[in-house]
Amino acid sequence: MAARVLKQDEAIKELFRERIREKVKRDKEDLGRRLDEELPSIVSWALKPLAGLVRGAQQWRDSLVGKAGEAVSLASCWLVLPSSWVVVSDLA
Repeated sequence: MAARVLKQDEAIKELFRERIREKVKRDKEDLGRRLDEELPSIVSWALKPLAGLVRGAQQWRDSLVGKAGEAVSLASCWLVLPSSWVVVSDLA
């Protein structure tokens, strides 16, 4: 028999997601500030949109890889562990 799976309360996960969105916003602002400080203004103006797109693509890829890893781990634990075990999935 497979292990039991518990999931975290959705309200707690939403608070965690909000903190992540705030951190991403701060990181984006910091990137723009660093570009302004380190590059001439015309170059900075031209590179800001491109830098934002590249960073967004990296975050999207990392998110997909993370979600896939979590799904594989959950499935493996659920299938391998006996029913006396409890697997907590998607814990923030």
